[in-house]
Amino acid sequence: MTLRELQDLHTLNIKILSSPGASTSTYVSRVSSEQAQIENRLVELEGVERINSALRNARIKGEGDMVIDSPPEPPQSRTIEAKRKALFRFTPAYGEAMPGTLTLQEAINLEQQAHVREKERIERIAEKKRLEGEVLTRQEREARIWAFM
Repeated sequence: MTLRELQDLHTLNIKILSSPGASTSTYVSRVSSEQAQIENRLVELEGVERINSALRNARIKGEGDMVIDSPPEPPQSRTIEAKRKALFRFTPAYGEAMPGTLTLQEAINLEQQAHVREKERIERIAEKKRLEGEVLTRQEREARIWAFM
């Protein structure tokens, strides 16, 4: 049995022994002997667990200790490494400014141009709708529907 199962069985036996229904002498003696065995096994398992955890955390030090490097970083893909190398070689040509960055004024100009293009696109769509068919008011549309019926 696992440690958890033994602990659960121990708790169950304590409840059984403390209940008033456990009056049969053979039943009580059987549960009591089982309880003693469980307690012995729990003491053994918990002791072994403490020893195992102490061994896991033990550090052996001596005169000839070697300094061990930390484990190497996991390998990266070759494409990412190649791009990183190319970027480091390319950066000194621009001085301090990193490639792909914009000044504030350039960013504002780009946003304004995008806004103007979006307005023009919306106006073209509205114009196409007007050219395809005449725009009727709600009253005119309802009058045509009633006339058709």
